Amino acid sequence: MSDNGPEQAHEGVNPDAQSQEEAKPNPEAEQVRKLETQLEEEKKRSSDLSKRMLYLQADMLNMQKQLERKEAQAREEATLKYVLELVSIQEDLERALSAAGKDVSHVLHDGLSMLLSRIDSDLRSESVERINVDLGSDFDPRVHEAVAYTEAEGRKEGCVLSVVSNGYTCRGRVIKPALVEVARQKPLPRGRTKGHGVGEQIEVGTSSVEEGNAKTL
Repeated sequence: MSDNGPEQAHEGVNPDAQSQEEAKPNPEAEQVRKLETQLEEEKKRSSDLSKRMLYLQADMLNMQKQLERKEAQAREEATLKYVLELVSIQEDLERALSAAGKDVSHVLHDGLSMLLSRIDSDLRSESVERINVDLGSDFDPRVHEAVAYTEAEGRKEGCVLSVVSNGYTCRGRVIKPALVEVARQKPLPRGRTKGHGVGEQIEVGTSSVEEGNAKTL
C-alpha cells in the first residue's frame, strides 16, 4: 500500500463544494432571527401601548377632577342662592314684625316667630352667621358697605354710625356685606383750613399766623 493514499484522499476534497455547504441557509438560525425580530417588535408595541394607557389614565383622572370641581362649584352656587333667599325672607319678616309692633295679633306674632326660628335654624345648618357690627367701630371694607355718609358731632371720621341692613357670612366667606352709615367730619368754614399743630391757626387772605405763643413777624 502506498503512503500517499491519505494525502491523495485529502487533496480530493473540493474547496468550492465545502464553501457552498457552509453558505447553505440554516433554517433553525433563520427562525431564531425571525423570532428575535418579532420579539423586539412586540416589546416596542407593548411599550407604546403602556405609554398610551398612562396618558389615557392621566386624561381620565384630569376629567374626573374637573367634573368634581364643577359639581362642587354648582353645589356651592346653589347653596349660596338658597341661603341668600332665606336671608332675604328672614329680613322681610323681621321688618314686618318690627313695623307691626303691638298691632299684630298674638297668633300671627307667634306664627311669624316660629317661622323666623325655623329659618334661623336652617341658616345655622349651612354655617351662616350674621356679621356683628359694633357702632362706633371703624369702617371695614371687608365686611361693610357704606350706603350713607353723615356729619356727626363728636364722632371720629370713618366710624360706623348705624346699620342699615345686616351682613352675613357662610363658612367664613362674606356673602352679603353689612350696609352701614358712616360718619364724616363737617367741612371747615370758608377761608379756613385745618391747623397743623396745637394753637396754630391760619387765616386765608391775611398775613396773621398764630402758632402757640410765637410772635408773628
